[in-house]
Amino acid sequence: MRKLLFLGVPMAALLAGAAAAITLSSEIKAIDAKLGIIILSNGATYELAPGVDAGKLRPGDKVTIDYEQIGTHSVISKIKKVK
Repeated sequence: MRKLLFLGVPMAALLAGAAAAITLSSEIKAIDAKLGIIILSNGATYELAPGVDAGKLRPGDKVTIDYEQIGTHSVISKIKKVK
């Protein structure tokens, strides 16, 4: 029983860290605010989490995003326009 407990604690720590936010800077290639989708200059598609406002952003804007990988979806939790 003790062996199972010792194996469970490190595994739980690994799983908890799997949802950590990732930050990157890029340029917006395309945006569909109604669908909540942003495509960055690298061609990757990101979804906006509920409550994340991208209404003032336009293609060509340089942004910094915080996102989480949830399954096969990259979900933006924070987006900020940079100069």
